[in-house]
Amino acid sequence: MKTNEDERIGDNGLVKRWLWVVPLLLAAIVYVQAPFGEPIWDDIELFERQLPRFETFAEALSPSADIRATLSYAYFRPAIFLSLMIDRSIYGAGPGIRGFHISNLIYHIFTTFFVWLLARRMLSGRAHGEFGALAAAAIFAVHPIHVETVSWISGRSDLLATFFLLPSILFALRWRDSGATWSLFLAALAYLCALVSKEVALAGLILVPATIALSPVSDPSSIPPAKDKKAQRMNDAIMWIGIAVAYFGLTAFYFLLRDSADITMEANVGRDTLPGLLRAAGYYLSKVIFPWPQSGFVSWNMLPGVVGATSLVVIALCLTAFGIRNWLQNRDGLLLYAMLWFGAALSPSLALVISPASRSPVAERYLYLPSVAIALLIGIAVSGLLAGRRGRQAIVLVVALIAVYGTGTYQRVQVWQSNIEFWTDATEKGRGHPLPLNHLGYIYYQIGDDEAALKHYREALKNLDDAESPGYEHDSLYAHLYNNIGIIYRDQRNLREAERYFGKAVKKYQLMASPYYNLGTVYSLRLGSILAIPGISKAERDDMFDRTIDAFRLTLRLDPGYPMARWMLSGTFMGYGEILEQDGEIDRATANYRLALKQVDRMIKENPALRYDGAVQLQRKQTQSNLDRLNKHEPAL
Repeated sequence: MKTNEDERIGDNGLVKRWLWVVPLLLAAIVYVQAPFGEPIWDDIELFERQLPRFETFAEALSPSADIRATLSYAYFRPAIFLSLMIDRSIYGAGPGIRGFHISNLIYHIFTTFFVWLLARRMLSGRAHGEFGALAAAAIFAVHPIHVETVSWISGRSDLLATFFLLPSILFALRWRDSGATWSLFLAALAYLCALVSKEVALAGLILVPATIALSPVSDPSSIPPAKDKKAQRMNDAIMWIGIAVAYFGLTAFYFLLRDSADITMEANVGRDTLPGLLRAAGYYLSKVIFPWPQSGFVSWNMLPGVVGATSLVVIALCLTAFGIRNWLQNRDGLLLYAMLWFGAALSPSLALVISPASRSPVAERYLYLPSVAIALLIGIAVSGLLAGRRGRQAIVLVVALIAVYGTGTYQRVQVWQSNIEFWTDATEKGRGHPLPLNHLGYIYYQIGDDEAALKHYREALKNLDDAESPGYEHDSLYAHLYNNIGIIYRDQRNLREAERYFGKAVKKYQLMASPYYNLGTVYSLRLGSILAIPGISKAERDDMFDRTIDAFRLTLRLDPGYPMARWMLSGTFMGYGEILEQDGEIDRATANYRLALKQVDRMIKENPALRYDGAVQLQRKQTQSNLDRLNKHEPAL
């Protein structure tokens, strides 16, 4: 017989009919500001250099060498670019279009719905499981650790991987309980979509079997009597074989696709690997429960120490051991399931600690999929408190936690609204790390405050000088800082200082394309000054032309997808051709016009939208006209 309290908060029709919408509404409310944010950090490069080069499904699945040169890291995530291409077709191509943010929010809302379905399924054998599932979904909807994933367009990879992996798990459960072939097919398809969204979906190889083994049967009456146990064992064998063939087969297919796309990643195991893994694991374990203070950039000196991190890892292992004991003694595998979920979902992200594939091996967005485990744990706790006649306390606690998390999320979304606020926040929390200082300096440069930009660049250089363990990252940062300082001097027409800083950038890190391009622009400005001097020697003029051309060619050798370098190279060839034509060197002039035309045509081929760009078409028309005139041996006008 139900008590009055059971009727108020129990598993009644009211909960089942409409309360599941509450977590979805909470997700929409806390992120209501997200669509109005600026393009942040990698978003700018995404919209300016990467997305315009993807035009077809084939290019997303297997990008050409030129396209891969524009990508930041050796990742294989065609689903991300396909989703962005779909957004572009719906909303337009500009980085300020709100639609890209709206799509992220829609994905998050649907993922919250899938979390509710999974929690409801896992808690179906418990009293007040419906309410526990609602609590789990609500916590997931408003958890502050998700802000980076939802508010950042470039953070979509973790979002989409989770968005696809959860339905894959739910369909796999359907396959177990019903044997419907269509459910196995959909489970496999969703898993493949998750894999091509982000590598973290490999966790499905553990999560799917764990879900099948540890989740309660949806219909206990479907369990056959003892005399049919042999048939049931056969059905179970078929079920597991189907799962193994589908998931391991698609994983092998995924790696074949990666290989065909020429994507490689290398390990970077060193003497600090184990301490680094422990510190990273400790960071994630603490942040998934108490996310503050949050930062868009996380440096190693922001991670907990080895002792503190090890303590957190030991606590997590103890909880896992308790979950195993509970499963063996009571056949209650929910705690074990939640701990397995967190560990499996986090493992691919921890692999970044020993991989050079990312400049940010530790980041808040990597907790999007693992945080499902925390949502499940809270759902388990809430349903347990309700079953233990602590209904009021459970409701108060979960509402308070949702309010605290929701408020934190709403406030954190505001930081992601503008670059100046985002990088100011990252600089304050980054403990003097030069990378956020460099980015903040660049933002000040963009808004025209050269003095503030130089101040932050020089502070970053000073902190970099004081840093230990020089290597690739230090050299790359030095090069970026020198390059950015050189840009300011170039814009101020202090070409001597500009050339000096660009030269320092090239010397510090020779694989970076931007300093070579900027040196080319300095040489181009000097060339204009030289050509204006009466009586300038031909040798000096030709030498400056050669230096300019060489700088732009070196840029394109390092980064074939650098459109401005190709544009400037085309203009330099054309200008040089006109000078040579005036000198009567027709053959050399013709050769330069052809080279100029080749660069323009290459630009248009790489970005078909330039067919409609007036400046590009005008330069092509003028170059073609000059070439046609020389081919007809007509005199220059």
